[in-house]
Amino acid sequence: MKNLKKKLAVLAVITLLPLLVIGIVIAVIDPFFVYHAPLEGAYYVVDNQLEQNPGLAKHFEYDSVMLGSSMTTNFDTNMFNDRLGCNMIKLSYNAAYPHDIDKIMGIVTQEKDTLKYAFLCIDIANYMNEPGMLSYSYPEHLYDNNVFNDLKYLINKNVLLDYVVMPYLRKSEIKVNEIYWHWQHMNYSKEHVLSNYVVPEKTYVQSRQYSMENLVENLETYIVPYIEATPDTKWVVFFPPYSMLYWNDSLAVREVDIKLEGIQFITEYLAGFGNVEVYYFQDNEEWICDLNNYTDVTHYSKEITDAMTEQLCAGENRITMENYKERLDNFGKFVKNYNFEALLDGKE
Repeated sequence: MKNLKKKLAVLAVITLLPLLVIGIVIAVIDPFFVYHAPLEGAYYVVDNQLEQNPGLAKHFEYDSVMLGSSMTTNFDTNMFNDRLGCNMIKLSYNAAYPHDIDKIMGIVTQEKDTLKYAFLCIDIANYMNEPGMLSYSYPEHLYDNNVFNDLKYLINKNVLLDYVVMPYLRKSEIKVNEIYWHWQHMNYSKEHVLSNYVVPEKTYVQSRQYSMENLVENLETYIVPYIEATPDTKWVVFFPPYSMLYWNDSLAVREVDIKLEGIQFITEYLAGFGNVEVYYFQDNEEWICDLNNYTDVTHYSKEITDAMTEQLCAGENRITMENYKERLDNFGKFVKNYNFEALLDGKE
């Protein structure tokens, strides 16, 4: 019996000791920044929005944030820092819904008493969709303050191999301004875009559940509370420049009017806040009509992102209560009268 107990004890040690070592290594290096900022001399890779954004928000130094979907990942935060005298961090989520913004801003506002700037990119379709939607299933153990569920993080083979071992072998270093540059190395060309584009079939019924009711609830539940809670923060809200193929798709399923109505509502709604400015890039014909600026229907090159940065920092392309109706009306007419056949020329 004593021999059996001894063998079981040895077996337990042999089994648990490697797990303990793994847990200690992950906790010390902390590749998801759950407990501390990056260690000097250690190696890290930042490519996992869902699992690393909470740690970025908790432990990195910043006074400004970039929020939004993959439309924001190509931004170079150093350009904002140089022009605005801020220290920006990018907290993007691919396909971000308003609730995604709420998830990360809940952490930001807990960690920071004040922010200089909050840049928010709005994809209008996601804001007019069903309230409460999230882009992904969240690892809640990384978003709460409960240390007792951290074992999912600490005893994790993938975290050890992909975020501790591989960065060490590759000598990976964090460049904060280049975080989430997933779209940097894509093929930006008309030929590439058209080769992957499926021409939509026209319908007489709006195909998706977009509504003004959804928009109001999403704004008032997930966005406006943060604007109200941070009166000293300058909120810069902007609508990104999708290619004309996006509007071809919207036109085919009768969504142009409701999307522009949604943008109009957001502009009117946010005009009531003294700490908000709204910018509109969707009617830049030079950009949106040239498919060489894109890698697909919506994602634009870094050259476009850099040009947007310059305009955002200079206060250019802002829409106000004085000009928003004219600009949106003109853009609606432009879309409905556009020669899409010429744009699709060359598609096989």
